[in-house]
Amino acid sequence: MRLTLNVLLAVSFASLASSCRKTPAIIEAVRHHDFEKAQMLLKENPNAAFDKCDNETALHLAASQGDTAIIELLLNNKAEVNARDNTGSTPLHYAVAMGERATATLLLAGKAEIDAANRDGLSPLHVAAFKGDQEMARLLIANHANVNFKTPRGITPLHEAAQTGSLGVAELLLANQAAVNARDNGGRTPLYYSTGRGMTNVTVMLRMKGGRE
Repeated sequence: MRLTLNVLLAVSFASLASSCRKTPAIIEAVRHHDFEKAQMLLKENPNAAFDKCDNETALHLAASQGDTAIIELLLNNKAEVNARDNTGSTPLHYAVAMGERATATLLLAGKAEIDAANRDGLSPLHVAAFKGDQEMARLLIANHANVNFKTPRGITPLHEAAQTGSLGVAELLLANQAAVNARDNGGRTPLYYSTGRGMTNVTVMLRMKGGRE
């Protein structure tokens, strides 16, 4: 499976102004890390927290930038913590994709949906596993992420870790009851993924844990 979130994040906010006829002032303030301007805009119009540009909210942008002060400001003004962009991704997906653990912690405290699936069926834990971000995966698991969550194609976070050679994440998932022989819709296990990608360390570990192709 191919993860599209990183590509999305690399280009979406760079072209945000051109994707809207008029970029909302709150999003411009967040883009420039202008806390005082964002605070003023929200004081004048609390509904500014819900403004969108091409279905992306100020909270999506703040999450991708790791701007914890503005995230707290937006959440305190009732910004929608589980807002979806055009790919179905939430601010938590953005924070995980960008490796922003402090941001992810704030969003989770604000009741972000831990197993929210985007349009491709990816949960935030899938994203962390694909990226090999062990500490982010640990944070998500500590907040009760489903380690066996499957996409519509049957892919689990362990499949993602296996195909990218993310040994630490794979070991963490297995230590938290991930199914070592989970099969995708084509009958392929994580061991099949790691073997096919030449991820020797993960392959050896999966075999030691009872993995089968």
